[in-house]
Amino acid sequence: MDKPVEFYDPHPGLMGCPKPFPKHLRVIAEQLDGHEMTVNEAILCFENSALEGQPISVTAVQDCILIRIGSFKDRSPVHSWRAIRFRGDGM
Repeated sequence: MDKPVEFYDPHPGLMGCPKPFPKHLRVIAEQLDGHEMTVNEAILCFENSALEGQPISVTAVQDCILIRIGSFKDRSPVHSWRAIRFRGDGM
């Protein structure tokens, strides 16, 4: 995950999700669209934009970055989204 990849296809925000993709995270995805950086750098962008006290998990799976907000541990609602896709040999 240390080679640059190209990011594309950011989450549009709605698309029938029970909970819309949070706007502050959507802005990050839109800013990454068309840019190159490592997957780890992109993950940090999302993690650093987390709201205070909000449990967030940011992971790379296959060709996309997934975000999960909430926690089963503290019984808060858990929602997941595909934030943005990437192409290249960065995985």
